[in-house]
Amino acid sequence: MKLLKNKTFQITAGVIIYLLLLNPSSSRFQEFMHEPPVKYHEFVHERTFNGLIFSIYQKQSFDNSGHLVMTEKYLGIFSNFFRIESKPKSTTLKS
Repeated sequence: MKLLKNKTFQITAGVIIYLLLLNPSSSRFQEFMHEPPVKYHEFVHERTFNGLIFSIYQKQSFDNSGHLVMTEKYLGIFSNFFRIESKPKSTTLKS
């Protein structure tokens, strides 16, 4: 019985460590989002939540006059990114 508990603990610990290692970093998100600006002037990328085994990132797109035109949110997990929200906006950039 003790051997079974020890093995269960080792497997659980191994899975948690594996998931921690697969949580993508902010620099990995920058690489993922590296795209030439076609429609918008500037992009702002940031991590908005770090849950250790997954993270939530946000990309904001601004036009040439500083107006926020698009906000997108991405879930980073298992070394990948998945878009979970995309909202067009029409507010101005605050200084």
